[in-house]
Amino acid sequence: SLVITPMCMLGGCFWPREIMPKFLIEISNFVPTTWVLKGAKKAFFSTGIWDIKYELLILLLFSAVFFLLGIIRKADIDK
Repeated sequence: SLVITPMCMLGGCFWPREIMPKFLIEISNFVPTTWVLKGAKKAFFSTGIWDIKYELLILLLFSAVFFLLGIIRKADIDK
């Protein structure tokens, strides 16, 4: 809850990102919920999967980074 709530706030779940200060909008680009919401909005109003390819690519990169961090963390715990 200490991580999820700020991620939702920065990502635009509770209010539009456009009303946030510029520096928070820049920070929110590094939060996965931002890209999920952008992709969902585009998916509702678009005609195909290719319209959200950029958002899917960003989310895939987030997944790869978190996966690698998890492997590194597990290796440190196992030592």
